Amino acid sequence: MKPLSRILVVCLALSLGYGCGRAVDDYSSVKIIGGRPVASDQPSFVQIIDGSNSPQGYCGGSLIRHRVVLTAAHCVEPQYIKSMFVVLGMADGRNLHLKKPVKVEGVIVHPGYQPEGDDPGQNDIALLYLASYQDDQFERPTAPINLHQGEASLESLTSTVRVVGLGNTSSLGWLSDGVIREVDLPVLELSQCARKYRNIGSSQICAGEITSGGIDSCQGDSGGPLMFKDSQGNWTLAGLVSYGEGCAQKGSPGVYTRVSSFVPWINASIENLTKPVPDQLTESAVTDLLKTRCLSQFDYIPRRFDAGENSRQTVYGINRETLSLAVSRSVPRGVVLEKCSFSAGRHNIAASWILVKNWQNSRRDVLIVSANSNGKIWNSTPQDLDYRQDRLTCQTSQGPVVLLDQYKTTSIQFKDVIYQLDAVVDAPGDSEVTWGCSVGDASIEIFEDAQGGEKRLSARVFHQRVGAVVATLKKMDQDAEVDASITWDVDGRGLLKFNNNSGTDVFTWRLVCPVSFSVKMGDHAEVLATAIDDGVGYGLVFDSALISEGTIRAGQSRELQIRREDGSSEALSGCMINDAVPVLQANQ
Repeated sequence: MKPLSRILVVCLALSLGYGCGRAVDDYSSVKIIGGRPVASDQPSFVQIIDGSNSPQGYCGGSLIRHRVVLTAAHCVEPQYIKSMFVVLGMADGRNLHLKKPVKVEGVIVHPGYQPEGDDPGQNDIALLYLASYQDDQFERPTAPINLHQGEASLESLTSTVRVVGLGNTSSLGWLSDGVIREVDLPVLELSQCARKYRNIGSSQICAGEITSGGIDSCQGDSGGPLMFKDSQGNWTLAGLVSYGEGCAQKGSPGVYTRVSSFVPWINASIENLTKPVPDQLTESAVTDLLKTRCLSQFDYIPRRFDAGENSRQTVYGINRETLSLAVSRSVPRGVVLEKCSFSAGRHNIAASWILVKNWQNSRRDVLIVSANSNGKIWNSTPQDLDYRQDRLTCQTSQGPVVLLDQYKTTSIQFKDVIYQLDAVVDAPGDSEVTWGCSVGDASIEIFEDAQGGEKRLSARVFHQRVGAVVATLKKMDQDAEVDASITWDVDGRGLLKFNNNSGTDVFTWRLVCPVSFSVKMGDHAEVLATAIDDGVGYGLVFDSALISEGTIRAGQSRELQIRREDGSSEALSGCMINDAVPVLQANQ
């Protein structure tokens, strides 16, 4: 799924433990579809990874100055920033943790970006400030890319733009091979995107093949570059991968953040990130440093509660806009939730996030940020904790039940399916089957009953924001409903049948089996599967950009002749498509 946000759906899926492009999570969450390996080095292209030991990335970005990267705001949700690293000058996307990743030291997110708002795609832009590095320490040379300044609109300058990324290469499940890819897309009028997405504005770009689909950016490409060649033949950064519905689907082009609309903000933010630090620290100087170097990491404060095998994690945030610090004589007493330390100029600064209970006997808990440099102490004004997200996980005989409440939505995961609360119903009887638990002042119970001969799922939820409610569960949109099967003959030959029963076109897919096999294509050429590096079997990719067999339109089926190299016709279990669709043995 290319989230409606390589933003909203990605972040939700990540929070529930799905692999949506992060790490993509969860862990945001969003390779190029219908593209090709890059024809030349991309010295400005970077990849964001979760920690210095992560072999894969979850978002892209562009180097625009030494130590400064431009990416999408939804790639730098505060709860991820603590472990955020950037890989520069890479030859490919394999084993990124071995390519000298650079720590992110500071972050500035556009103040108008509101992930919990009604229009999360607006102002989807952020700056990353990197730790010090040498330009020649990477596999390939690095160089900043020029920004489109907006003297003329992108639409008047070019009809085609190029996107580069390391994200998902398939519109079904997840398919990744570590190859940096590029694809050329037609630039569309904003009105063409407005037919699909509401609230498209002048600070965004619409690009993609709207009639037939098949080419697009996808999960994992978020924040990456949308580029065009200027009159001198130099690549210029015009946009950032932001969001879309599905990947490469007809009628659903991609939406990109328009860089030229944000050049003044970018320049002011770079100045704020890189300005000299005074020899004598003032309250305002310490406040500014903490906002870029620490608050971006600790804006979200998680609190975890365990009850046996069940758990609950509530996430709170603080209001950075009202934060101010003043010189103090002592550090307040309380529970230290987070710590941050960094160097700025000649100063070594250490900061603590301290939870003070029953602030001045008011029965309210507050957060105080305390900073220390060379024995001098600054404390912030008391910050009320703002509720952001709550996740309750129950371990049951039917697998985990997860209640996730965030922003304006409440979702429930049960038997690996994601639901939303639907119609309010009467409380179920005591005799009905239930699964669930309670931790603290939150609880979730799942009920299965029969209505008109059909099984129906409902849930009883008690939560501080939702209140007490009993409602039916409505299945959220999931990945494409597809199935596949193989019928074998006695000589090890068989027929692979791929059925796309969904409303989603499938572009590019990979068949993996535990034994060596080959497939006859439409041109009668027989292609042999290759051994997979991790030793799980043999795989064959059907690339929609190269062969017609790589495309299976919604509601269509495809049959392909397959042959086992060992000649056996015995039952063969374990074949999978994109690690998401099991291939059944039809003649068992």
